[in-house]
Amino acid sequence: MTGNIAARRYARDLFTLGKNSGVSELEAWSADLTALRAAVSESPELLRAFKNPIFSTEEKKRVLAILASKLGFKDPVVNFCLLLADKGRLGEIEAIVGAFDSLLDEERGVLRGEMYTAVPLDQARQAEISARLEAQLKRSLILEF
Repeated sequence: MTGNIAARRYARDLFTLGKNSGVSELEAWSADLTALRAAVSESPELLRAFKNPIFSTEEKKRVLAILASKLGFKDPVVNFCLLLADKGRLGEIEAIVGAFDSLLDEERGVLRGEMYTAVPLDQARQAEISARLEAQLKRSLILEF
């Protein structure tokens, strides 16, 4: 529970910092953070290293610097990740990215949801349902079927 609170705080602070630059900048930061989350998801060893206290903060920062340069992160995202390393919060990167994306969705007026059906729906029917729900909600909607 405490980790989720911290993740939301870090995400909110980064979001507030980027909000002055506009939604397009926030979207670019989100893309960088999503790439980091994907790298961590694809390599469980990386997440274990980020969580492991045996590795020093400097070692974690070196790994982050290499990863950031290969993935082409923007400077504010790199600095944010280095701050997470300093504070021992790199292990919570997945939760932080999720919280950041939720804030971005809220800023853009986007709702996300999941639709469960008894039978699989074709693309046309999925689009029709999404359009009807968007019209009712008067908001953009991203549905997973």
